[in-house]
Formats: sequence, C-alpha cells, structure tokens
Amino acid sequence: MSKITEYPTASEDMTVSDLFEHWLESKKATIQPVTYKHYLSKYKLYLEAPLGAVRVNDITPERWQEFEDSLSTMKGKRGRTLSLPIIRKLLSLYHTVFEYGRTEFGLNDPTGDNYLPKQSVSSESVFDPQEVGRLKAAVKPYNVHHLCIMLCIYTGVTAGEICGIKWGDVDTDQGVLKICRSLVREPGSNGKTVLKLTDAKGKGNGKKEVRTVQIPDWINEQFRLIKKMHTDDELVIVGKLGGVEPNNFVNHYYAKFLSSADVKFRPFSATRNTYVKNSIGSGMDYETLTVLLGLPSVEYTRQKYA
Repeated sequence: MSKITEYPTASEDMTVSDLFEHWLESKKATIQPVTYKHYLSKYKLYLEAPLGAVRVNDITPERWQEFEDSLSTMKGKRGRTLSLPIIRKLLSLYHTVFEYGRTEFGLNDPTGDNYLPKQSVSSESVFDPQEVGRLKAAVKPYNVHHLCIMLCIYTGVTAGEICGIKWGDVDTDQGVLKICRSLVREPGSNGKTVLKLTDAKGKGNGKKEVRTVQIPDWINEQFRLIKKMHTDDELVIVGKLGGVEPNNFVNHYYAKFLSSADVKFRPFSATRNTYVKNSIGSGMDYETLTVLLGLPSVEYTRQKYA
C-alpha cells in the first residue's frame, strides 16, 4: 500500500485539496489505475478551482449549496453543460470524500445528508406553518438578526446572501431587497482563508446578476426605522469585528433564535426549502421561482424541487 501523505498542519486546518489527496491515496491500493485517474480528473475539473484551497471546516452547508447549484452551469471536456445524472455522480463522489474526512479526521461534512439533487423536499427539511408562526412571535422588535432569519424564510435568501446585504440594498419605500452579493470565506494571499464580499453571479455568463425579492410589510416597517440610523454602505448584519461569517450566523444567531421559539433545529437550508414549498403550494411557476432564488435554470429548479 502506498504511504499516505503526512500533513504538518493539524487536521482541522486541512484544505479540500489535502483531504482529496489523502482520500485518493487511501484508495490507490484497492482501485484500478484508470479509476484513480478518473477520480483525480473529476476533482481537478470541477472542485479544485472553487474550493480546493479552502479549509474543509470553513465550508458551510450554504456555501456547498452554492457550489452544487453552480455545477449545472459548468461545462465538461467537450464544452457541454453537465447533465443531472453526471452532477449526481460528481456529488456522490465528493460526498464520499467529505464523509471520509469526517470519520478519519473529525472534519465537518458540508454535504451532510443532502449530497444529491433532491426530487422532493421532506417534512424534516422545512418549517411547518405552526413553527413559522412561533418563530414570528419570537422576533424581538427591531432585532436585525431575528428579522433577517424570518426574511430568509419568506424569500429563500441564503445565509451567505443575507450576511452580505448592505442597508443600501434595502429599499423600504418600495418594500424590496436587492441581492447583490454574498459574504463568503475564500483563500487569501497568505495561504489562510479570509472573509470576502463577492458579487452576485450570472447564469453561466460571468456577469453580475442582481435579483430583487419582496420584503414582508411587517419586516419592512421595522427596517424603515432601523435604516435611518445607518449609511447605505454599512452591512445589515454586523458583529463585534464587522461582518458576521455565515457559519457563525447560523451556529449562533439562528440556532439561538430557534431555541427561543421552541422550534426544532434544522439546517439553515430549511429556510429556503420552506419558501420553496410554500411558493409551489401557492401556485408559483418554476420560471418565476428560478429567478427569485437565483438558480441557473428552470430545468434545474424543477429537478431539485419538483
């Protein structure tokens, strides 16, 4: 058996590239050379550029969801966009690697149980109407964190997007919110990851794409008063040191809010799933839903949330 690569850093500092290399070496003695090359090519083609240099423990489920969504706009060796069966195979492979990291090194597994595009949304991944009611009742007046969590339930905005909004994106006169950017953790010049605001991505054309969502009236009225105390360039969600990392927003503010409302904890993706389920249930067509969620195509939205 080939010797497994030894890493000088602690396991919690392992990057996706480190983990994939370690996993691949552990499989080398039990798989054919052609299979080894196949796995390596699937990593280099699709995963290395967006996430290879990122620490595994810094990848939130929401950031993984963004990567999963981006696969539908990526192109293979022949210049064609990836089909859903190929995407499912890729995500299954990546899930195996992250699961290895979890069992061998105690790393986070951002894919969790949601590592394949779903055909439906289960009851365990959404908040039912009674739970949404309890959450709304638990909102403390003019508490930005509580209001933003509820906004995600009503609009399907992701954790990275809600942590990246500025007061200038909030139009209280029209009652709308512009989604212009996300707050993400990316590789820095010194080898460590840094928090960074990234522009909203276009659907495969590389251009910035801003989408607009409606703010519920009761949230908008509170935002109207809060906004008067801030400049347009200030982030809406801030902590002691500035912007709040999406992972910390979920693990601290979101988890604490659910507990205060006596609502069972679910992954933050449940906020988006709840919005999707309610939208489809009220008769919204998939084309409109695709635009409002910022997803790459109607076909992808239909396959994921049918």
